[in-house]
Amino acid sequence: MLLAPERFRPARADWIQASISAALLFTLYALTAPRTVALEDDGLFILSSYFLGVEHPPGYPLFTLIGHLFTHLPFGSVAYRVHLAGALFGALSGAAAWLCARALIPGRLPAYVVAFGLGLSPVFWSQSIIAEVYTLNSFFLLVLVFLGLRVAPPLAPPPAPAEQVRLLSWMALIFGLSLSNHWPLMLLVAPAFAVLLWPVRDELLRRFGLLSWLMVLGLLPYVWMVMRSWMAIPISFDGPLESIPEIWYFVARKGYAEIDQSLSANWLDRIKFFEFLGGQLLVQFAFAGTLAAAAGFAVQWRFLGRRVAAFLTVAFLMPSAGLLLLLGFDYSAMMKHVFHVYPLPAYAVGALWMGLGFAWLADRYALRRTHALAGGAALLALILAVGARSNLLSSSDWAARYAQTILRTLPKDAVVFAQGDADLAPMAYFQMIENWRPDITLYNAKGLVLG
Repeated sequence: MLLAPERFRPARADWIQASISAALLFTLYALTAPRTVALEDDGLFILSSYFLGVEHPPGYPLFTLIGHLFTHLPFGSVAYRVHLAGALFGALSGAAAWLCARALIPGRLPAYVVAFGLGLSPVFWSQSIIAEVYTLNSFFLLVLVFLGLRVAPPLAPPPAPAEQVRLLSWMALIFGLSLSNHWPLMLLVAPAFAVLLWPVRDELLRRFGLLSWLMVLGLLPYVWMVMRSWMAIPISFDGPLESIPEIWYFVARKGYAEIDQSLSANWLDRIKFFEFLGGQLLVQFAFAGTLAAAAGFAVQWRFLGRRVAAFLTVAFLMPSAGLLLLLGFDYSAMMKHVFHVYPLPAYAVGALWMGLGFAWLADRYALRRTHALAGGAALLALILAVGARSNLLSSSDWAARYAQTILRTLPKDAVVFAQGDADLAPMAYFQMIENWRPDITLYNAKGLVLG
């Protein structure tokens, strides 16, 4: 009978195998990460990490601090070093997903399907090889899921009060840290944890003061960010944050309001984005993995219980369909690219459903262990093929070559005004970090990026 473990406590073998999964994923990411600056916000995160600057709203101060530590690695370009930060947290997310699967699904084979299914999926892989905040966000989310399943198991009563307090304290601190990395996505999934932690609501209320202070402790990187903005630093979006309204405007992303709620967007744009999201969901785990995830969604209500099934469902819907209902993006190639990383928390849940569906199918058809192993390997091979198509065959040095070409052709002592981040950041990386063309002066259009 396929039932969630009553109260999962990782054994030494579990920690070892989760660590092996992380090591294998990290090796893949390290081998496939660009050795130089890439597209998206990669250049900006490298610059802010290197100079301990202030990134674009809401600032992402925790990633900046962590990325700065990676700039001190004794090998590779500065860009590659910060890329390894994304690789590390992508790999650790795989390990956390492995442990979450063990807490939900009997056996270790489904845990490997979950960890590598997520780690090899195209969007997750793409974010694990550049300087971006999304793998750190996924790591925090999956650690919170694992701790939540420990304190409120699917089919067992909660642990002793002392254990509850210990686990909830860690959850409060980690949740605060996650808000210092990417608060919008974490607040979206927060309601799901209210469902998961319902059995320990009394302990939550009793310890509300302690837990609140621990969460505030996790927000301290924002204090550092504000104080850092007062200094003369090379990278500082919006300049010094000197008043409460200015800080709120910056951290709350008010400057993006016209993009998030475009006046020209309508319900047709939302419908097209829902179609786009559906296509993305089909691609992440290949068609076979998507079918397994659909099976996992269907059977979770029976095997995990209504509370945990509802938790996973809400955690899936809020950063995907729910986010689309909240946003008012114009449907365009650029905004599709902006949106395509936002559902990564939903893809993490989808990977758990895929593991559950795989285990249910193996149990239903009484597959021998060798057949189940072959099936799991085949499924992961399909996901690898999809992920590799976009992450191995793409031209990862295009941004670098583009920036170098422009810098080479500029006349001596040129003054350059770059219109967008994609133009500015790669050129700034080579000029400010690699010391290309120190004679030129770079500005962005509003003068609010380069300090």
